Amino acid sequence: MRLREAKPLLLAVLRRSDWRSGLADVLGWPAKALAGALFSLILHPEPAVRFRAAEAFGIVLAGLAGRDMEAARVVMRGMLWRMNEESGGIGWGVPESMACACAHSPALAREYHAILLAYIHEHSGVCHGIFVDNPVLRRGVLWGVWRLALARPELAAKAASDLVAVLDPGRALEGREGTPEAPECHDTASRVLACKALAALARAGQPLPPGTAAAVAVWRGDATPAEIWQDDELRAVRTGEAVAEVLAALASGLALVPGPPLSPQKF
Repeated sequence: MRLREAKPLLLAVLRRSDWRSGLADVLGWPAKALAGALFSLILHPEPAVRFRAAEAFGIVLAGLAGRDMEAARVVMRGMLWRMNEESGGIGWGVPESMACACAHSPALAREYHAILLAYIHEHSGVCHGIFVDNPVLRRGVLWGVWRLALARPELAAKAASDLVAVLDPGRALEGREGTPEAPECHDTASRVLACKALAALARAGQPLPPGTAAAVAVWRGDATPAEIWQDDELRAVRTGEAVAEVLAALASGLALVPGPPLSPQKF
């Protein structure tokens, strides 16, 4: 099957409410055609198609990694190239897809989670290396870190300090003079996603940096909503609601002792 044949068929599957069942019917397609179709659909204008394509990519690549790890690495390297400025693109959908692949495959997670986390890592307050300075693309990374935190919190915990840094009021995009592309700027969606990831880590019993509760509580009264993809739908989540999730987990003490694994969510 060729890409031009696979793409419309896969698009029809991803638009269905029972898309996971439909996906099972196409997993036998040639990996190249299936991966190519998903590559294109993570750029689709419909949020449901984009995020489901990212999740489907993770499922497909995990299966490929189980059969042929080197072939899976080739696909992942193609994703990493899209995040490289030299590629001439921006990398829309790549962090989300990488995260889903790591969520579904322990082997891929071991090899590639550090790269995903590095996209939001600052070295001594300086943004360089592969830090993503595009604020919209960085939201995709934060969603990916949250996705990883739900599936493999012990790996995502390495980004805890960088998640807390997103909540620094001094780095808020709102009211800042100058270009909105400044790498230290973060908006409502970024803060909501950072809180979601921190809450997932806390519920999983992962220790968080000192001062996390205070950093989160600064935004307790913020009722500004942001649309995020959760439980297989686009939801409007207020910052204060996401903050409450983190504080509730911290108050329970789960972040201080090992806890049970998180229940899977329908991403």
